[in-house]
Amino acid sequence: MGFNADSLAPLLTPTQTAEILGVSPAALEAWRSRGITPPLPFCKVGRLVRYRPSDVSAWVSARTHVTTTRLERVRQEMAGRGSTG
Repeated sequence: MGFNADSLAPLLTPTQTAEILGVSPAALEAWRSRGITPPLPFCKVGRLVRYRPSDVSAWVSARTHVTTTRLERVRQEMAGRGSTG
């Protein structure tokens, strides 16, 4: 990956990120450990977890829907991947 000045923006704590997204910090922790689609990228600074504002914004954009039709189709596709043939 190349250098990106946006990556130098102040990092958000899990509490700040959770507040922005309207979820609990525990939800973010569960998402990190279980994985969600699309994933919400995070950074490790020592033992601390931090989020880049640009990643949070991109994640929200990727999860934005104009109808529930596409969302339901994605859910069905994901359910189909979990089945064995």
